[in-house]
Amino acid sequence: MAELSLNVETPTQARILEAARTCFRARGVRRTRMNDIAEEAGVVRQTLYDWVRSRDHLVDLAMAERSRELGEMIKRRPVRDDLAIEDQIVDVVVAMVTLSGSDPEFTLLAQSMPEEHAFEFMAGQSELTEVLEGVLRPYFDRARERGILREELGTRALARWIQAVLASLRPRRGQPVEVTAAELRYFLIPALVTG
Repeated sequence: MAELSLNVETPTQARILEAARTCFRARGVRRTRMNDIAEEAGVVRQTLYDWVRSRDHLVDLAMAERSRELGEMIKRRPVRDDLAIEDQIVDVVVAMVTLSGSDPEFTLLAQSMPEEHAFEFMAGQSELTEVLEGVLRPYFDRARERGILREELGTRALARWIQAVLASLRPRRGQPVEVTAAELRYFLIPALVTG
C-alpha cells in the first residue's frame, strides 16, 4: 500500500481528498462512510485503501490541506505598516485565531479528531507548524532586520512556540479580540523579541 503523506502528490490522491472533504462537509465526518468517499471520487473502495489507511487518516489530510488554504488567505491580507513589528505579529496571529475559529470546515475537522490527536496537531510538530512558519516568516524577517528577534531559537522554534500558544487560545470561543490580543502581547511577544 502506498503511504499518503500530508502533501497530496498525485491526481488520484487529490481527487480522493477533495471527495472526502466534500462528503465531510455535506454529511459530517462521522456519518461519512468510506464507500461514500470512493463513490464521490469515482474510484473503487480498494483504490481508496491503496492511498489511505482510514477515515481518520483522511481527516488528517483534510485538516492539513485546510490549514494550508487558511494560511494562504492570511498571507494575502494586507500588512498593517502603521503598527510596530510586535503589534504586526499580534495582529496576524489574532487574524489566524479568528479565521480558524470562524471557519466551518476547520472547526468540523478539529472536532472530529480524537482530543489527544487534535491537540498534537494544534500544538505539536505538524503540518500546521509549516503553515505558521510560512505566514510568520516575513514578520520574523522584519524583526530580524531591526535586530529585535530572539535568534537563539530559530524560525521553526519560534513558529512552534506560537503554535503552542495558539492551541491554548483555541478553546476560548467568544472571547473578545482585544482580550486575545492582550494575552498575546503578554505571553507571546516577550518570547519572540528582545527588549
